[in-house]
Amino acid sequence: MKKCIVLSLLAVLIALLALLSGCNNTAKTDPPAPSAPTSAPDSEQSEEKFEFPENGVLALMGDGHVEGVIDGKNPSLDGTKLVVVFTFAKEKAGLDLEEATPIHYTFRKSDGSVVEGQAPLDSSVDAIKNDYGYVGVCFDMGFSIDLYDKVSFDLSFKDKSGKEFSVKEKSIFKGICYYGLDAASFDAKLGDKVSTMVAKNMIRQTATVNGTDFSLTIGLNKWAQRTSPEQIVTLSQLFWECYPRMHARFGEAGESPVDVQLNVENEGYEIASASGNSVHLYDGWLADHPSDFDCITHELAHVIQNGWDGSYCEYSGYIERFADACRYIYAFDGGRINDEVWELQTVSSENTRETSVRFLVWMDYTYSTEEVDLLLNFFTVCRSEKYHKDNWKKAWQEILKGTDLEGKDIEVIWKEYESSEFAKLSSKGRNGISQLSKKYPIREKYE
Repeated sequence: MKKCIVLSLLAVLIALLALLSGCNNTAKTDPPAPSAPTSAPDSEQSEEKFEFPENGVLALMGDGHVEGVIDGKNPSLDGTKLVVVFTFAKEKAGLDLEEATPIHYTFRKSDGSVVEGQAPLDSSVDAIKNDYGYVGVCFDMGFSIDLYDKVSFDLSFKDKSGKEFSVKEKSIFKGICYYGLDAASFDAKLGDKVSTMVAKNMIRQTATVNGTDFSLTIGLNKWAQRTSPEQIVTLSQLFWECYPRMHARFGEAGESPVDVQLNVENEGYEIASASGNSVHLYDGWLADHPSDFDCITHELAHVIQNGWDGSYCEYSGYIERFADACRYIYAFDGGRINDEVWELQTVSSENTRETSVRFLVWMDYTYSTEEVDLLLNFFTVCRSEKYHKDNWKKAWQEILKGTDLEGKDIEVIWKEYESSEFAKLSSKGRNGISQLSKKYPIREKYE
């Protein structure tokens, strides 16, 4: 339309009114760019109509990876059904698809096989009637997509007038979002202090805690969904509550990692294990023992240890004794879950210094002060490889220096522990409350 130069506001208004009254509202408009909308199109207020392109080649909302399109988070992969959502507003496109409309398809699977065929449109699936009113086609593929599998496809169909439309060289994958493991699930539990990024088979989280930058990567490449999505969210909560606290105390002495990997894997028969900065959790463990989250607190303590050599500990078993001491002291959620399923053995069942976890906890609680951290001294001596296991009399002298135990023989100290009330009280209890915790608020000392 030619631009007219008007001389007065009245003339402009008259011209605009004339223009509007003469519009037939049937002008063809290019479709919007293929990206997810932020609000629903207002088809009742707008009379503008959208039409499909002349060449019949349709644009998807994204390329199989964006929310609301082909993503297991939404019902776009419902069993063997595939939903393809286009960029055109359903109410404006004038497309009248009946359930008898045949969808012709070709799927190229990741194993190299090709599946071809046709299926009727299934317009009853709610995913077509999505929140934004966008056009979708849904049909049964005839096969299911495995977790982490990627499939490329072409498809075509005709409308009632006989015009053919097609989608070419698109791809879909079924990732962990299909099971509800999205960033929002973690944000709801962790808040905005932890940043979460979800990929098809892993979750990466980052946060700064007390001035130190940490990251947690949860690897799910070998996850068989035995550990539930809710349990995986709880495991991330456990990491961010427990690991930075242990690192603040022991991390400098241990040169401990700040980037930790937790792999949930349906292989191996161990409960859990740790090597370097990586922790393995057997996928079936929490399925069968749904309260034993603090087995991971134990493994995170091994990450903090960063490779103790048992030849430089009085007993090689000290590696496990320290990890179990941390499991008790830094138990997730103040021990509310841990203490129902796991306990510090009493002196009657732990009758030697070599096997006693509680002895370490007792020395730490009773004799560590703001000036001298006895358990940190123990950690540092073990980690530094300063004393071979045959020379631990001197090691104990260094560990106890500056405490009320300085100068005492370790066997004398053990006898003192054996006769104490601390050695005998039960640590089993509900909600983190036991005979031991009532009498000795151990965890409160390290909050």
